[in-house]
Parts: sequence; structure tokens; C-alpha cells
Amino acid sequence: MNSKSSDLPATVGRHPMFEERLPIVSPEGLPDDDFLRDVQQILRSRQLTNATFVRKFEEAAAECLGIRHCVAVSSCTAGLTLVLRALDLQGEVILPSFTFHASAHSVLWNGLKPVFADCDPETFCIDPRAANLQISSRTAAIMAVHLFGNPASIVEIQTAASDLGIPLICDAAHAFGSDIDGRRVGTFGTAEVFSFSPTKLLVAGEGGMVATGDADLARRPGAEVRVL
Repeated sequence: MNSKSSDLPATVGRHPMFEERLPIVSPEGLPDDDFLRDVQQILRSRQLTNATFVRKFEEAAAECLGIRHCVAVSSCTAGLTLVLRALDLQGEVILPSFTFHASAHSVLWNGLKPVFADCDPETFCIDPRAANLQISSRTAAIMAVHLFGNPASIVEIQTAASDLGIPLICDAAHAFGSDIDGRRVGTFGTAEVFSFSPTKLLVAGEGGMVATGDADLARRPGAEVRVL
């Protein structure tokens, strides 16, 4: 069947509908801005991976959040995977039924079984009551997810995790800068993991960060994140 060019998508022959693409994010910076001067300093240093500037970023993030340790990673997905690896868990992890696939992938990649709990229809975040219904003798951890800058009911979920003596990990990809009753997201649970990709609240091109108050988790060589 022959198709006219007007019937085809732009990627295979049709002219784009718009002259300019809609940017996902508008980067900061004019020629005399501090932001661009910092970028130029990094490029001149030739330190484009874990080095002085990454450490400064981690320290600034920890101060902003009010948490003891922040560890930069390549993505939120990597951060979630490494945190679960470092905790050396076995069994099941309860997580919300509505989330990005990386949440469940990080569980599966560590040989753990994802167990999905229903979400609150008002917030789209995991419903603490639904999470409690999924708890069993095989439950090794709970993973909450903060969506669209809106934190999950983390205090209730933290209580359930503490009562069971299991870790609470938060996929906080969408929530850098959010708070719960004046306390910053990033300071709850065993660890919270952020994303800095272009669709998130804080954008660094790509990358992620693990925030934790647990010094052993932050330094653990088995986490394969980086010894601080």
C-alpha cells in the first residue's frame, strides 16, 4: 500500500509540524553568568568524572537537604540498584503499582521479587494501607515513590517499615526540593534516590544521587558506588 508523504510521520519522510522543537528544559546561563563560569572551570580542569567538583556538588546537596551523606551516581536507576545491592536483601520488595519501570527493574536486577501495592487515587503515590496488606514473612523492604514533586505518605510507611525492622527506600526521582511538614525529601527512610535528567525538578543533563543518613551504607564497598 502506497502512502502519501503527508500520511507519514516526520521521522520517515513527512515535514515536521513545527519549525522548532519544544525544549524539555531551558538551561540557565548567559555569557557573564556564574553558572557558565563554573562550567568553563570544570571543562578547563579536565575532571569530568568523580573528582573535586562532584564532591562539592555532593556536599552542597547534603547541606541543602539536611542529610549526612549524598553520593552522586550515573542515574536514579543505578542508585536504586546499588542501594538494594548494598543492603544485601533476600525476598520481596513492596512498591507502588504506578511508577516508572526502573523502580521494579532495580528490584528484579538484585534477584528480589517486586510485590505491587495499590496507589492512592488522589496522590497517585503508594497507599500505606495497601502496602500493609502486602506485607508477609518474605517482605525484605518497602520502596515508596514520590510522584510529580508530591511526596508519598512517607511517615506512615516509615512506621510500618520500622515496626518490621526492614529498610525503606524511596525513589525520589521526581522530588528534589519537596518537603513533608518542613522536612526535606531526602532525609527519610534508609535512603532516597534522586534523578537529574531533563524531565526532573533539578536538572544536570543526566545523573542521580543517593541521600542517606547511614554512613556505613554510603561508604560500603559492596555498594560499588564510590568510597567517600
